[in-house]
Formats: sequence, C-alpha cells, structure tokens
Amino acid sequence: MGRGVKALCDIIWGVEDVLVVRRANQNDISAIAHLWFLLSLDHQSYHRYYAVRNDGEMALVSHVRELMFRNCIILVAEKEKQLCGFVSGYIVARNPQLSVDRVGKVDNIFVKESLRGQGVGSSLLTNLFNFFKENKIEYYEISCDIQNPEALKLYKRFGFVEQKIMLVNSNLSS
Repeated sequence: MGRGVKALCDIIWGVEDVLVVRRANQNDISAIAHLWFLLSLDHQSYHRYYAVRNDGEMALVSHVRELMFRNCIILVAEKEKQLCGFVSGYIVARNPQLSVDRVGKVDNIFVKESLRGQGVGSSLLTNLFNFFKENKIEYYEISCDIQNPEALKLYKRFGFVEQKIMLVNSNLSS
C-alpha cells in the first residue's frame, strides 16, 4: 500500500481554500471519532435502530483505533488543516463458489453539513475507489438508509444501483 499514498491524495482547488484528501493517521483518531459520532447522530434521526449510546463518542475512539490496525482504509478530507469528512472501507472476501471472490466495501462516509454538496464526498469516494482499483477490485458495495436521499443521490452518480434490501426487525413497539 506504500505506493498508493500518492494516488490517495486528491486536491481540489476552491475559490478560497484547498481540500486535501489523505490517508488517516494516528493523530486523526479523535477527530475521526467525532465526525463518526456526528454521522451517528444524523442516522439516529432515521430510526431508533441507530440510537446512540451515552458513551458513543468515546467508544468510537477505540473503534477507529482498532480499524486502523485492521485491513481497513480510512481517508480524511482536510480543509484549512481541519478534518471535515472521512470515508472508511475495506476489501472483503466473498463466498468461495462465487466468481467475484473479493469486493470493496464502503463502510462509512461523512462530510460536515456546512460542506455538503461541494465535492468533498465525491472526492473521498473517488480516492477510496482508486485504492480498490489499485488492489484489483472490480465491484464495490455500499449500504445506505432509504431515508437518506442525499447520500443515495451521490452513490447513484457513481453508478451504484440498488441490488439488495436489508430488513430490520425489532420486537419493541414503535
């Protein structure tokens, strides 16, 4: 993955400032956890299935640290030396009887609300897909809540099509 570092950097020249997408490092863990917590709060509004624990942000610090040591790639978007978004993904093996034996999975993506619609999410995804291509991955998967039309629109612009539906059941009353 060493040679991929250059390919993982994407710079977008804006009118006033520059957006840099780069591979996350140890110094980014707390900021990524905070952004991920904001993502969780966004999702919480969709359904209580996404309800956030009281210690959710602290739990995410450990989770992000753990992911960085696994086979997971986390890219961050940085504007004015502040993290404003991230994407995480990994390569996963599929069932051995299938001809497509590995896929790239987009795990999570988040962009601060004030920067949405300005190409940050597209840049994060483009860089993640470049990583997948460097690793000879032909198919990518992403999950999205049906109540998140902005994200669905972004993913469809990248050519994603609805392939399967995840159903959630709870024995708790609504």
